[in-house]
Amino acid sequence: MLAETHIQIWNASPEILDCLIEKQRYTIDMLRTGDAFQLTSKVKERKTIKNRDNQDCQEVVGLKLVVPVPQNTLPVNTEIGHAVGDYSGCSEGEIRVNSGQ
Repeated sequence: MLAETHIQIWNASPEILDCLIEKQRYTIDMLRTGDAFQLTSKVKERKTIKNRDNQDCQEVVGLKLVVPVPQNTLPVNTEIGHAVGDYSGCSEGEIRVNSGQ
């Protein structure tokens, strides 16, 4: 399984984003139980991001998952997103998560 995180942040400097990445705000933990996977944010406490002027910064975090599955076994519309096709035995789904910040 491959997880790719996309981060959009407004009203913040690149240094703020670098600091958040360094503190693992966008790191994903994965717990496997049998055939099931649970994905959670490594940082459980999501504090509001403030810039130098003490203004709130809005963030949107997207998570793209690529999961290998046998051909023609993933339905077109799933709970995790939309299957876009077969890529050498892998189908692609997408999750969009709005952090509410």
